[in-house]
Amino acid sequence: MPDSPEPVGFDLEQVNRRKARVQAVRAQARQLLDNGSTGMQAATAISLGMDELHRELFEHELLQLPVDDQSLIQKHSAVVAIGG
Repeated sequence: MPDSPEPVGFDLEQVNRRKARVQAVRAQARQLLDNGSTGMQAATAISLGMDELHRELFEHELLQLPVDDQSLIQKHSAVVAIGG
């Protein structure tokens, strides 16, 4: 099967950096558990870490837009995390 072309604007290094961030959040939670923290404390660390990552992703994408669009989106949007 031939290789599929990469999507326009695809940055493998950026994807790998983001994957590493997720792994770091998970590793921090694992370390908390290994050091005797409760499951609630580990879950809180994961939640906070993922919230931070999602905010950074949103802000990164926002900065790719024209300034007028950035302002409009900042005024009229919210990022709501719903997990499961």
